[in-house]
Amino acid sequence: MHKGGGGISPKTGTYIVGFTNAFTSLNAVFFIKYFGRKTLIVWGHIFIGIVHCLVGVFNILEYNNGVIAMIVLFLVFYENTSGPIAWLYAVETVIDSAMGICLLTLWATVCVLS
Repeated sequence: MHKGGGGISPKTGTYIVGFTNAFTSLNAVFFIKYFGRKTLIVWGHIFIGIVHCLVGVFNILEYNNGVIAMIVLFLVFYENTSGPIAWLYAVETVIDSAMGICLLTLWATVCVLS
């Protein structure tokens, strides 16, 4: 049985994802300063895990709008936790010779997530 969804075109979905990425990236600076890195990483990853579980549940139930909503929510959490904080830690903690390896790892992760 097909429940909900199908009403969002690929073009509209692209706009939603793009707006979400832009908006949350701009807010990430303020969240990092206000809450701190460690708090954001811990709570962000907890919520990312919950969102991933809900994506699976909504997918099993064939509730497409729920899947799309959870993907957008994942983007919000990711853009405020692992997204910017991993790059900040890499820049602040490694020396020049290890920076290439760190950046290669981060870009590889971005490629896999994309």
